[in-house]
Amino acid sequence: MSMFFILRWLMWLVFRLGVPLRYRVRIVNQEVLRKLRKPVLILPNHPAYIDPMVVMSYLWPALQPRPMIFAGNVPRLVGWFVLRTMNALEIPDTSQASSEARVKAEQAVQGVIEGLRQGQNFILWPSGHVQRTGREHLGAARAVSQVLQNVENVTLLLVRTEGLWGSSFSWAQSEHRPRLMRGLIRGALLLLANFIFFMPRRKVTITLQPMHREDFPDLTREGVNRWLENWYNQGNGEKPVWVPYHFLLGRRTFEFPPPPPGADFDLSKVKESTRRDIAEMLAEKLNRPASELQLDADTTLDSLGLDSLERMDLTLQVEKRYGFTAGDAPTTVGQLWALAEGLVEKTPPKPPPPAWNRPPSDDRPLEILGETFAQAFVERALRHPKDIAACDDMAAPTYERLLVGALLLARRFSRIPAANIGV
Repeated sequence: MSMFFILRWLMWLVFRLGVPLRYRVRIVNQEVLRKLRKPVLILPNHPAYIDPMVVMSYLWPALQPRPMIFAGNVPRLVGWFVLRTMNALEIPDTSQASSEARVKAEQAVQGVIEGLRQGQNFILWPSGHVQRTGREHLGAARAVSQVLQNVENVTLLLVRTEGLWGSSFSWAQSEHRPRLMRGLIRGALLLLANFIFFMPRRKVTITLQPMHREDFPDLTREGVNRWLENWYNQGNGEKPVWVPYHFLLGRRTFEFPPPPPGADFDLSKVKESTRRDIAEMLAEKLNRPASELQLDADTTLDSLGLDSLERMDLTLQVEKRYGFTAGDAPTTVGQLWALAEGLVEKTPPKPPPPAWNRPPSDDRPLEILGETFAQAFVERALRHPKDIAACDDMAAPTYERLLVGALLLARRFSRIPAANIGV
């Protein structure tokens, strides 16, 4: 009996004892676990960064699957320990273009194929990323299709986890990526603050559905992904649910931010020619072709290396070619598709700040108060410092504020040894 075998069971015991302290989990069709024939490929959805721990804590004793893990979610030492202890296959970071990452990703999938042929059980998350909108989106993910095309004798176990969308480990609460380790440490402190046993519990339902390779009508990537998305997203996706973090203190309700633009687009209807055109535009901007993994609907344009000006230029290029316009510049590949297909509704302009409607301190006809722009501006700022000088949808600065800012910049510019300065 190896040391890692013992550590594996100790890790499961920690998960199994810790998960119920925060989550009240109900398993649907749990009896099927005793009837599954090896090898088993477990395919869960991915609503939050915490769901692998929740799912593994209940499925591990019966199946003991080898997981595919992206170790970048945790510190390097912790990732190494988890990979070795769980006998896991590591998934590289494919958010940036890298031939090395592509090779490692293909090796990981090949490792699953070879392991299944040897009778081992595996668990992999088909989408390869956490949900952003409460719906599972597989996009161009190919791992499941590739495995099914190469392994005939495999039992599939579909796992749908519901109830985690809205937790601090999901994207529902903020547009910023949740930090797994930080969340776990915060959760441990909250457990202590709740005297461990009194922490409010989040209701989670895990539905199990066994099936066979032959049950898929189509083993192509598009066919498999579409079938899995339909199964995961039954009921049109989840609504975020707020559960307090203390049995007495803290907020009892929470107003979740709206989903990101483009979350409700049905991107399955986007024409293949449109996807190719967008891929060519991206390749032109990046000076390199984007990989197939990067051309996923949820891939952000900044992760591809495009700054704000390049994203704006790309948006204008799409608008010019397809004749549709967008209120806000797209931030993901999927939003570019939606813009090209005319699925984006232009948002109405934001109203100006209330200060813009404030009457001026002097209602006499305007006059030019100097010989130059600078003289006229300074004189008006001195006479009417509290009047609104300019306005956009974000702010309405006064003459006084602009003058102070100009003087501070002038002091800094005076220290720069150059004849001309661009701002």
